[in-house]
Amino acid sequence: MEHAGHNIALSDLRRRIVALDRSARARRPALGFGIEALDGHLPWGGLPLGTLHEFAESGLEAEHAAAATLFIGGCLARLRGSVLWCPS
Repeated sequence: MEHAGHNIALSDLRRRIVALDRSARARRPALGFGIEALDGHLPWGGLPLGTLHEFAESGLEAEHAAAATLFIGGCLARLRGSVLWCPS
């Protein structure tokens, strides 16, 4: 199974949607991961602040959910203010 991040057609479609979305044209503050290979694929160079994001694991990757959770938690720890965290 291909991940969306590795699927060139889906990545291109996401870029097109962002270009068409008028609200996306305004520069939004974002939380970058500090990893160019990752931040470079995100429309704002990171995760836009003040919005809802979902992170989920499936298939064999679910075995490594703890690593993904710690990675996201570490990124969020750099923020000031509140974070709503809803584990599934």
